[in-house]
Amino acid sequence: MPDYGHDLLFGVFLPPLAQQADAVLALARRADEAGLDMVSVQDHPYNPEFLDTWTLLTTIAAGHVAGQGVPQRCEPPVAAAGDARAGG
Repeated sequence: MPDYGHDLLFGVFLPPLAQQADAVLALARRADEAGLDMVSVQDHPYNPEFLDTWTLLTTIAAGHVAGQGVPQRCEPPVAAAGDARAGG
């Protein structure tokens, strides 16, 4: 297996099912408690069965800021998007 020069990271895919919003957030908290490096969420804005991706990521990040043990890995993409808009 080739070495790509970076650490191997482990994470979890969160199925953003609107009918199970509490379970989705609970899975994000468990991923953090288990020490996983990241969570990922698909973005299908045309599917009413799924939670809105940006709202979900914001909720996860807000839970982390409030100290509720939610993964930090959700914060950099949001911060990077804001940083890019600010020109830096």
